[in-house]
Amino acid sequence: MRQGNYLLLMLLVTLCVGCKVRLEPGGLMWSEPVREANDSVYYQEKAETLVRPLAELAHQRGLEKVSVLNLVNGGGRVSALGEYFSGRVVEAVNRARLLRVVERGDVAAVMAGLRLSPALVYNREELGRLRDALEAQALITGRITDLGTGLDVRLTLIDLATGDLVASATVNLKRSRFALEMYRHTPPEAENRAG
Repeated sequence: MRQGNYLLLMLLVTLCVGCKVRLEPGGLMWSEPVREANDSVYYQEKAETLVRPLAELAHQRGLEKVSVLNLVNGGGRVSALGEYFSGRVVEAVNRARLLRVVERGDVAAVMAGLRLSPALVYNREELGRLRDALEAQALITGRITDLGTGLDVRLTLIDLATGDLVASATVNLKRSRFALEMYRHTPPEAENRAG
């Protein structure tokens, strides 16, 4: 009997170590087995989910070179999460191998030189200035919105020659502590203008 109790105890310990408990509004639930959280992979997968349809549509329209701007928050400013996620978007565009991407440093310099801040939308005159300065055919802009239950990321692909919205895509991010801290952190105004 003593060995049976010991075996049962070991089984319970193994189950507890192998799973994590998650408290949610629905009550106490067992979740998936514990594994090291890799936020980098999570954000890369989300970026690829957004970029894949945009890159395919851009390629179908004959667009070859794209600029990616830092994503803005609901207040129109670039947060640390917006800057980080736009870097993931650049990587996802490169992985798709359908478009060339303007170097992020060049984009920041052009934005500062034109005295433009990253935004979700631009007027035709601003788009023309960006097209000429960046020597790109398309522009990917975006916004991250805190919905309370998650973070909504919206990307738009704009044809710089016509000013037309080619496509947009949206994905929801987990409202993790890490994501919220990065979403709420915005650099000082002078740094924010440069993108």
